[in-house]
Amino acid sequence: FWINKRTLFEQFTFFNSYTKSMFASSDFTNIASFSQIAWCNISPLCAMIPSDQRVHFFDDQGNEFTNFSISRSARATSLAFSPVSGALAVGWNDGAVTVWRNGTVNEAPQVHRAPVNLISWDDASAYFLSASEDGTVCCWDTSTVILPLFKGVSRAVFTSAVWCPGDNPFAFLASNEGHLYTFESGQDSLKELCSCPKPIHALRIVPAVNRVIVVSGENYLSQYNLPPSLTKHNQVKLPAGDPPQFTSLRSDTLAYSIGDTIYISNFQNEELQILRTKNSQKVTSLHWSHYSAELFATTIDGFIYIWKSTMKGLVSKLGWSAPIISDLNVRIENAIW
Repeated sequence: FWINKRTLFEQFTFFNSYTKSMFASSDFTNIASFSQIAWCNISPLCAMIPSDQRVHFFDDQGNEFTNFSISRSARATSLAFSPVSGALAVGWNDGAVTVWRNGTVNEAPQVHRAPVNLISWDDASAYFLSASEDGTVCCWDTSTVILPLFKGVSRAVFTSAVWCPGDNPFAFLASNEGHLYTFESGQDSLKELCSCPKPIHALRIVPAVNRVIVVSGENYLSQYNLPPSLTKHNQVKLPAGDPPQFTSLRSDTLAYSIGDTIYISNFQNEELQILRTKNSQKVTSLHWSHYSAELFATTIDGFIYIWKSTMKGLVSKLGWSAPIISDLNVRIENAIW
């Protein structure tokens, strides 16, 4: 993961969850700041948009791959790696969209006429969507060449998206103003589902119960059924505090944190287990490793907690070991896993 501390410069820390090793750098090969950053799930590769507005690539120890970068006459504004292929989609301020694969960059047909502020890949296919600041959204198929499948236009500026599992491309999109839309192939591809308390903090799919989770406003958690019904299931008020951090543990279980408390929530049987940090340390990120069955948490005071699942039930008191706690000696405001 990538941890940053916003002082006079960006500070980065790298922690390898497999070897429990940690690497730190305060200047990161002379990169003073960045606007976007993304990790590749296929290889130890990171892509970043620093102040020069080009796309730079680094390994998991902060070393830049100087042989290649992505640059155009326009400024890069958004990026994301495909979790399936490792391809990198990049949005630009002139509305262009490009896809990088193993050092080769291909440009998509022009669809957007405004800066592309959001890129979101489907977790199980070669599809991704791009959204621009004028409310235009396009679904792309990259299985062969880059083809626009369908597009829609709204008055909302979308800041987050989540894909639904299934053969047909279907996604939810959210704006900071509380607008929740559905996006699918059809004559009217972009439809407003509802207006939530603003802003919308998080979107998550829980496949086991066939619902999308929306957290918005003063930590209201709403559940909506996935297609074909698209009806509201319920709404609950989470504890007061900062917007929660989320990670998926299983198809029916999410973990989320508010303040110093981590809630392990099974949405199928509505069971809940609570984990806490020591000395009321605020949790700033969560990550679940499917490979090691460990839950990672960072805190504002610079600690990393690692809870190991004992395989005795994720929502059981006996289901978690005592945490391993390491001090990274840096204030951690955010972590990108």
